Amino acid sequence: QRTGLTPCDYVRRRRTTRALELLENSSLKRSAIAGEVGFYDQSHMLKQIRRLRAEEMSSIHENPAAC
Repeated sequence: QRTGLTPCDYVRRRRTTRALELLENSSLKRSAIAGEVGFYDQSHMLKQIRRLRAEEMSSIHENPAAC
């Protein structure tokens, strides 16, 4: 199955998505979630979350009919 992402970007997106799920649905601390999903630390995880959200907003602006 093709995703249109490089292997590195695919893994990063999966980790970030899983981190967001855990942040919303668990009582774990941010640092524990970062370690659980494979980020080096909480700061790196939060940076990747911001990056993913920026990419999502950019794609919405490029293709508003997809909303």
